[in-house]
Amino acid sequence: MRGPAPPPPSEETADLLVSFDLVTEVFKFVKLPDDLLTDFDGQPGDRLVTFNNQLAIAQDDGDSNLLTLWLLDDKCSWFKREIIIPWTCSSPSARIRHKFIGTGATNELIYAPYSTYNFRSQFHFENQYVIYYDCIRETKTNVSIRDDFAGFSGKIEPYLDYTDSTDLISVGRPM
Repeated sequence: MRGPAPPPPSEETADLLVSFDLVTEVFKFVKLPDDLLTDFDGQPGDRLVTFNNQLAIAQDDGDSNLLTLWLLDDKCSWFKREIIIPWTCSSPSARIRHKFIGTGATNELIYAPYSTYNFRSQFHFENQYVIYYDCIRETKTNVSIRDDFAGFSGKIEPYLDYTDSTDLISVGRPM
């Protein structure tokens, strides 16, 4: 690194997103939108994602069928996009609920089940899967995770883009 990071923008109380370019070794500071901060409470469904080749903050409160995306454009301006998810089974009486876990390479929104109630054990999973939702075509695709979850009692948390070794992560511009 070429010395200390530059100071953030002059607003002392500003909430910022900070990035560091590994190639140029430069920090960049982007102020978060005020409207986002009004509603932002750090829920498990709030994630930093890439959507339509743009950095985005996704907010999924888990209680409604609304996913809010705050997208960052090339000029470091934020704009809000709200997407209605028609199938999330988020009513209190639903046996299976789904939570937003990320985005796919072709802008699918990816959801996973996060609880099924069973009287013998609090959480019980027999089939684990993720759902890819294409919000342009309004289609969903269930993808099963092959394993035997019968009798498993506990928390299952699927993660996207897992890499065993940092040597497998590409850094810099593509050749």
